[in-house]
Amino acid sequence: MDEETKNKILEQAEKWNNQRPDDETEITEVEEELRSEEIDIKKLEPRKPKLLEIVKRADPELKTRTIAVLDKITVV
Repeated sequence: MDEETKNKILEQAEKWNNQRPDDETEITEVEEELRSEEIDIKKLEPRKPKLLEIVKRADPELKTRTIAVLDKITVV
């Protein structure tokens, strides 16, 4: 993934986070899926808004994984 794509995803996450409150339960479920060894893109695709919330506040490793998933969702 190139830097421009990464920056677009981060920008989209910033906009999304400014529009919605957090739903901690669903975010926790999504974070658990992101930390799993094999990430199920189809399972996470409908949860794109939560992925955008996670990108904004996650630790560096989780942020990188989340950006990669968002990139695949956008491409698919």
